[in-house]
Parts: sequence; structure tokens; C-alpha cells
Amino acid sequence: MYLEDQDSGEPFMSNKIILSQEYIDWFTLGKISRPRFGLNFPAQFIETQMDWEDIILNPSTEKQLFEIKLWLKHNHALMN
Repeated sequence: MYLEDQDSGEPFMSNKIILSQEYIDWFTLGKISRPRFGLNFPAQFIETQMDWEDIILNPSTEKQLFEIKLWLKHNHALMN
């Protein structure tokens, strides 16, 4: 969420509160859609036939990635 850009001379808190499209999709569709690429988000979607086992990483980066994967797998148990 963010506040809409402030109009000249208007109080800061008089602006609209905007909910990002990703959250609207999540709440209404149950999934987060891919970002909308354009001038404000100059990127492109890339796909590959490779798998996670094909990636070569610095050992420190590989350890951090492993920790993220563990968290994603076990976060429910850890938080409870």
C-alpha cells in the first residue's frame, strides 16, 4: 500500500491509499500475477530448461539460498 502522489497544497494525509495490483490479484484470485513490465519496470520474463541442480553459485550464496529453501519448507513449523 502507498499514498497517491500529493497534489500541490493538499495535506499529506488527504491522498488516496493505493493497494498494489499484486495484492489485489492475491486477494481476489488467490495468486500473485507476474509484474506488468513497462517503463516503470523495465525488465523481461526469462525462462530456461535448466533446473536448480544445474546452477553454479559461490559457496556463500549457495548456503544462503539453501537457508531460504529450508525456511520456505519449514516456516510453518518454526513459527508455531
